[in-house]
Amino acid sequence: MHISEAELNGILGAILLSGTFSWMLYGCTCGQVLYYVNNYASTDHKHIKILVTLVWMLDTGKMIMGTACDWDILVGGRGTPARFEGLPGILPGIMFFGCITIFIVHCCYLYTIWKFLKQSDRLSRWQFIMAPPLLFATGSLVAGLVNAAHVVMTDNIEGALAKNKLVGPMRLACAVITDIYITVWLCYHLQDAKTGQEPSDNMITRLVNYAISRGMFTAIAQILAVVLLLTDGTSKTLYSMIFYVPASGLYVNSLLFMWNVRHYVKKVSMPTNPSRWSNMVLDHAVDSVPKELLSREGSSPPS
Repeated sequence: MHISEAELNGILGAILLSGTFSWMLYGCTCGQVLYYVNNYASTDHKHIKILVTLVWMLDTGKMIMGTACDWDILVGGRGTPARFEGLPGILPGIMFFGCITIFIVHCCYLYTIWKFLKQSDRLSRWQFIMAPPLLFATGSLVAGLVNAAHVVMTDNIEGALAKNKLVGPMRLACAVITDIYITVWLCYHLQDAKTGQEPSDNMITRLVNYAISRGMFTAIAQILAVVLLLTDGTSKTLYSMIFYVPASGLYVNSLLFMWNVRHYVKKVSMPTNPSRWSNMVLDHAVDSVPKELLSREGSSPPS
């Protein structure tokens, strides 16, 4: 496989940038995990602590493999065109860990929507509400696994890009649709839960702003990866890796931030005597709601 100097620059530069951004996000992940351990680990339910450990281990595993892969290409092969005659054998593992991590984060947010549905009169139509995002999230996972399998069966970058011409953009597009769906429904349910009381409404507004910001950043990263992946096939570069590889770290940080922000939101938005319904709305983000909190004093939960 012949690689021109311009194509080589596009490959090596993209690998260097993707590794740099991945390490920056991983540093944020470790910081958030430490914050969680110091502030929430002693009181949270076991399943939340297991999820925090799981996403951190997946992100750590991806970073170890990513660093080994970058070292093999940039240092071991000295960035020469001959190095790309055979792709690093560890590369499919990076893709596997990344798509598994994103799927787990999607499921956590979809579980949040499911808990909101349980408190509304829309529970009878849950199949029509939950089926589409689950389908797209699963489609993103399957496409990511197929993408990794294609890389295993190819010998060089050109062959990998050719094999994943359809599956690669499909994986990213499904993730974007899932992110948009999650963002819209979270904002809808949170707005629907407003009580008319200023402290609790301020809390909900903060959560809505977070949901929008989270969905915007993850969706933009995936959209940019789709656009660049379509151009990589013709230009024989890897610019899409700048967003493709670090994307899972962005998802992990969004999830950990949601779990770590609970005390802050309560403290800033509800300094005194929050209502039981307001506490329930915030707890929806991370845990199951006790039955005795399913209604406010003097009224029923909004639908």
